[in-house]
Order: sequence, then C-alpha cells, then structure tokens
Amino acid sequence: MLLPEVTTSPNQIRLGICRYNITLRLLTDLAGSPIRLRPQSAHVLKILAEHLGKLVTKNDLIAAIWPDVSVTDDSLTQCIADIRKHLKDSDRNILRTVPKQGYILLGAPVSSDTAEDRRHPDITPKIDFDQWGSQEVPAVLYISRDFQPLATRRLVDILDPVTILHWPIKTQPIENDAVILTFATPIEAVRCAQALTQRAFDLSAGPLRMEIDVLAPQRDVPLGTLANALNPDILIVTVDIRDLLYNSLECDFEDLGPCVPDGKGDFVRAFKVHPYAMSRHSAMRTAAGDVLPTVAVLPLKMRNGSPENNALRAILADDIIFALSQAADINVISRLSTLGFQAVSPPMATIAKALNADFVLTGNCFAYGTALVVKFEFVDVTSGTVLWAEPLSLPLEEWIGNDEISNRVVNRLRRAISVNEAIQVRSKPLHSLKNYSLLNAAISFMHRLSWSDFQTARAMLDELIARTPDHPVVLSWIARWYVLLVQQGWTDTPFEQGAAALQFSSRALEVDPECTLALVSEGAVFTNLFRDLGRAKDRYDAALMANPNDPYGRLLRGTLYAFQGKGVQAVKDTDHAMHLAPLDPHSFIYLALGSGAYLAAENWEKAIELADASLRLNRSHASTLRIKSVAQKRFGLEKDAKDTVNELLIIQPGLTVSGWLKNSPSSEYEVGRKFAATLQEIGVPS
Repeated sequence: MLLPEVTTSPNQIRLGICRYNITLRLLTDLAGSPIRLRPQSAHVLKILAEHLGKLVTKNDLIAAIWPDVSVTDDSLTQCIADIRKHLKDSDRNILRTVPKQGYILLGAPVSSDTAEDRRHPDITPKIDFDQWGSQEVPAVLYISRDFQPLATRRLVDILDPVTILHWPIKTQPIENDAVILTFATPIEAVRCAQALTQRAFDLSAGPLRMEIDVLAPQRDVPLGTLANALNPDILIVTVDIRDLLYNSLECDFEDLGPCVPDGKGDFVRAFKVHPYAMSRHSAMRTAAGDVLPTVAVLPLKMRNGSPENNALRAILADDIIFALSQAADINVISRLSTLGFQAVSPPMATIAKALNADFVLTGNCFAYGTALVVKFEFVDVTSGTVLWAEPLSLPLEEWIGNDEISNRVVNRLRRAISVNEAIQVRSKPLHSLKNYSLLNAAISFMHRLSWSDFQTARAMLDELIARTPDHPVVLSWIARWYVLLVQQGWTDTPFEQGAAALQFSSRALEVDPECTLALVSEGAVFTNLFRDLGRAKDRYDAALMANPNDPYGRLLRGTLYAFQGKGVQAVKDTDHAMHLAPLDPHSFIYLALGSGAYLAAENWEKAIELADASLRLNRSHASTLRIKSVAQKRFGLEKDAKDTVNELLIIQPGLTVSGWLKNSPSSEYEVGRKFAATLQEIGVPS
C-alpha cells in the first residue's frame, strides 16, 4: 500500500453538519446521534480523515480496503457516494474528486472540549444491565440443614473440609444453623455444592438444603426461600444462574416450574441441578451425515484488561461467526450454543462431542498498553492438530467494528480446510460495548417466558432503540418481542400487535434489505399472526438465501412446512436447525418445533421423544404438550395422551378445539383439521 505515513492528525473533525471521531470511526450529526455507514464506507472515511486535506489516490484506497480481492472502481465509487449521502455533501464541497487521481476530504479540526461538546454529553444508560451476559457475575450459595437434636456439629464446621478446596470469597453464618458462601463465579458455587452432596455426613445432622443465586438478585424473595420450600438434598438454582451456566458442560438443569410467589403476582422459578451427562443434547442429534464441515467458534478468553475489553472479545467472536455464516460451504455452530464455554475450558474431545463439530476456533486476548493482541488457534478436533495459528495485534479502538479482522480470520480458516473461494463479509456490531451487553440481556430475558422478565426485556430494547433508532438488529428483536407477546397469550389485541411487529421489521429491512433477523421476524409475524403462509415462506427463503446457516430461520421455515402437512420438508429443515444450534439456551423451542415436524411426517415415536426432551427443559410450554398428546394418541398410547391433556388443561385452562382452530396457522390444511379432531378425541373441550 502506497499511502503516506500518518504523522499527526486531529482526532475529531467537523465535516459540514457532521462530526467524525477518527479513533472510534464514529460519524455523528449535530445532535450527537451516530450515523451508520457500511463497513467498507466507514473504512474509506477513516483513511481520508487520517489524511485530511491531502490527496489519496484510488489505487491506494482500493489496496487498503480490498487487499486480497480483485474489485473495480465501482466498489470504491459506491463507498464515496455512501459517504457523501450521509454528509449531505450534494455539492461535493466536503469530499472532492480529483479526476483520474483520487479524493480529498476537507474539514476543520475540533477541540475535544468545546461548548458544543458540553451541550451534547455522552448518553448514560438509565438502567445498568451490563452485568448480564457475563460469566463473571459473583454468586452466593445458601446452605442450611434440617436440624435434629442429636446433631452436635455446627454446619460451618461440617463445611470446612469442602470449602477449603472451593474457597469462597466470604463465609457468613446466619440464624438456624445456616450459612451463605459468596463465590467469584457461579460455577465455583456449583462445584462446592456438588462436592458437599458427595460427602457422607453424620446422619444425625439432618439433610442439606442448598440454593444458588447471583449476588444481587432482582427479585423480592429472600435467599434460601426456594431451598426451604422444596425437598432437601437437591441443589436448587435460580433462572439467573441457569442462564449463566446453561452450557457449562459441568451440570444440567431441570425446570421445576413456578415454585414460590414473589409478592408481585408472579412466581419465582426454580431449577434442579444434575451432573452433566449430555443427555439433553442427544435428542437434537441428526442421523444424516452432513457433507459440509462444521465449525464452532468458542468465546475468546480475556487474560487481562478492563471490562470493556471483555465485552470486545464477545463482539469479535460474533463478527467471526457472522462472517463464517455467509459461506454456503460451511456449517457454523450458533453463538448461543458456544456461549457456555466462556466459563469453562473442557478438553477438546468434550467440546467436539457436545457441539458435534469438526473444527474449533479458539483464541486468547491480551491487553498491552493501548493495544489488544489476540492469539488464534484453529484445531481439527479429530486429531487435535492445530491447522492454523496466528497472533493479531491492533490498537484497542481498531478492533471495534473492524470487518477486516473477521475477513482475515475467515480467509485463513477456509484456506485451512481447503476451500478455494474467499468471501466478503458485512458485520453490523452495535455502536457501543454497553449496547451489546444490553442486547444480549434483552434476548435472554425475552425467552424466559415470564411476564415480569418479558417486560424487563422490553425496557432494555426501548433503551437500545433510543440510542440506536435505526439499527436493524434492534428493530428486528422488537418485532420478535411482539410475536412472542401474542404467542404467549399476553394480549387481547393480537392483530394490533402484529401490525406493530411489521412496522419494526419493515423499518429494519429499509435499513438493511438482507437483514436475516428482520426477514425471519417478519416471516414469524405472517405465519403466526396473519396466517399468510405464502408471504411468510418468501421471507424465510430470503433470510436463508442471505444466511444459509441461520438456525432460527431454518427452524421456523420447517415449522411452516409442518403447518402445511409437508412432513419431509419440515423434518429436513428442523433437523438442520437443531444441528446448527446443539447447545442453544432456548433448546426447548428447537425440540418442540422439531417434534411438530416429526408429527407432520407421521413419525409418532420421534415426535414424542423430542417433546419429552423439550418439556424437560420447559414444563410450561403448552404447544409442546399439545403436540405430545396427539403423537401419543396416534402411537396407541391413549391413557398417556389423556394424562398429557390433563396437564395441558391445567397450564392452558381455557383451551378449546374451536379456539385452537381459530388461531392455528394449520387450520386451513388437512393436517390441522386432523390435529384438532385428535385433540377432541382425547379430551380437549370442543
């Protein structure tokens, strides 16, 4: 590259009615609102800003932006047009063209402490949700025992031999021979509790009651309430701990349902902890051997640095997964399925078995002054051979929104597994690290299927949309929120909510016509709220054309086929979706919809197996119980089917066959009418 070396340049530049921060690659309007450019356009603007007032040739720009790809001048021209559009530079007075040579950016340096800066301070979040999505949240372990008169040893004395191996940050004895231990991470609390259950105590001491929660729980029930309300000698955790450790590969969780009232008209859910045995994943395996290699990108490990660096490593992993997902010749494990490896580092063989992956990308991050170094390793899990390893070092700010890094890693990986085509990647990270943490928290709360958590998720999304009003990912998740609102029966105006969902998905698609998440969300609206399966399929097809490895889009298209009675296509899509998301935190949804696909294919036994696996994770999912009851009836298990219907009517007391037909997308098809007839046969009121 022939670009002149940058010696000195201002960090902030006024460009007409806009301002540009070179370090952050951030373009804002006069009100301080971010202006989003396409990744390549943002890179062009950064180079021009670094050489403010100087000619930068076309050849130098093309060499810097597309170093390994052959492109024409049209690609650069599109970037220049994109920049001028957002700068409102219709007269070309800010970004000037030098015919047959290149471009000059003209602007004025801006002081970092001007009166205008003080009028537009940085936006501070109203709610601090930054802890969510982190595996480093401190946890507390409550332990008590059912005291009996013959017991002579205090509980704190009994704990000493165990806690010396799992050292807590703090030990706090409380009344009634109970103790609270505080640990730096949830997994340490679980390990200590599991060690306690394996020790043979004096029977006269009475059984132990144990409960784990985050250090500062957002609920009105005192620590220990769940443990004391349930049977002793089982380890109980809250939904927050379950979310943090879902994929830890050290424990499994069984949903015990709503257990105790929280004083606000809702109930606190509890989860029983089991030793990890991969049992919950076996039902999601597919028998067919996919001809494409499967790659898993594990969360990068941060060895030192600030909390902001910790969030950055998650963004970088997301960028790489998004980049790999654009390759039609690679299967990519979803990010949510690999998130649990952030807390633990099991052997490669265990990772491979859990994820059913052929290759794994790992990385370690180190902060050195203002630079961040990431050491990547790409491993063949069968042989344990490292196929590619390389350290990459950049100033911290240059990692943010830098699509060049993800492109470089993707090219190395595809080359390592003998793939000939290079790909161009567009990634759309949110503008700030805190925004990213907030989005992940909202997604987690939204899928807990509790009304209070669902409202909390909306508060998070509203905060995000206030900061980034035109970000397609945020708009798409709000559209998905409306779909779940209707599906859970939490509204009396489903069509109004459907119209609201379409408004948000349409806005997302105006910003990015190929936004997979927006296309999938819109497909779900047309399927579930308006029962327009033709338009819904168009959206799912477009989403999967843009990203063939989107697991949720493939899952919902398979469900659409099931609604139409196309069992073979339904099973093909849902099986593929489960293959791409083997450890998804919301696996019960994949298993439930997979069960529906096998029901449409008239494989009753497999439908029951998947329904049982789904219900083990979420006992309150009415749709799964409906599918299971029908599959049991058709498989000849009539008594079991009636038992399942009785459980269903407790969860959904107002269910009727006519009501189901009114709301089901499959009611206009023979498969739906037969489903309704079977429901009536096994006891659902007409």
